[in-house]
Amino acid sequence: SAEEGSASASVAEPPAVPGIDIKMIPTLVASLDGHTDTVVAVAFASDGSLVATGGMDGMVKLWDARTGVLKRTLEGPADVEWLDWHTKGNVLLAGSSDGTVWMWLAASGACMQVFAGHEGSVTAGLFTP
Repeated sequence: SAEEGSASASVAEPPAVPGIDIKMIPTLVASLDGHTDTVVAVAFASDGSLVATGGMDGMVKLWDARTGVLKRTLEGPADVEWLDWHTKGNVLLAGSSDGTVWMWLAASGACMQVFAGHEGSVTAGLFTP
């Protein structure tokens, strides 16, 4: 089931500084709170509707990219190493420090497949076009 979450947005104008282009200064646009340990991966769905975050807490969280509201928490892997969205659908991959790669259907949160067999962390991976 979908979980409700909160997000805070803050947009501030940096002070004018002669010779500095303020467009080059990063500005916080949202804070997505909910992980209990370090977030190590962030990925936007190809249609831009969702953003996934993965952390050392073993959680993958799906957020509404426009509002910052938590839509769903996916549990399964140990520490998340990376995330990748399929380019033509709402399917998400996550590599883990426990030697597995998890694949979920984002719309329902259903785990579609767990790929196991690596002896160490799966530190990189992606869908091929």
